Amino acid sequence: MIATKRLSVRPYEKSDYGTWKDLYESEESARTFADRIAVYEQAAQRDEMYQFGVFRNSDEQLIGKVEVYTILRMSYDWGMVGYSLHPQFQGRGYGVEMVHAACDYFFSEKGFRRLEAHIVEENQRSIKLAKRAGFAFECVREKFAEEDNVRRDYHIYSKNGP
Repeated sequence: MIATKRLSVRPYEKSDYGTWKDLYESEESARTFADRIAVYEQAAQRDEMYQFGVFRNSDEQLIGKVEVYTILRMSYDWGMVGYSLHPQFQGRGYGVEMVHAACDYFFSEKGFRRLEAHIVEENQRSIKLAKRAGFAFECVREKFAEEDNVRRDYHIYSKNGP
């Protein structure tokens, strides 16, 4: 688990179902949620993907998520970070706090040397958060990924570990 003054960032547990269901207004069953967690655990064991919930310490409320996907290990130790914060918790500094903490963990505990955030230009809040969390603009990858059946350009922000 990753702990900050206000947040805990950790893998999901079956007991998180209630707060997860409430936050995402999901009809997903507890069994399906447990299956989802098993997939996350297997992906982490294979060093492919790490999916963490972000919980507020004061009341254990789930407020968002952070995920890291391994792009390439070998001598690169390169990953992609994604994050989301539920709208009702935005504007309080939680986003920067959770991304900083997660990056520190992935650099020190999981051996990543480079993390990238891939962000569409329209998502200015995410770009601002990436910059505040120490990511630097690197380039635009044209028609990089498909979203809603359209190839989109992505702005690449990167952060290197120690």
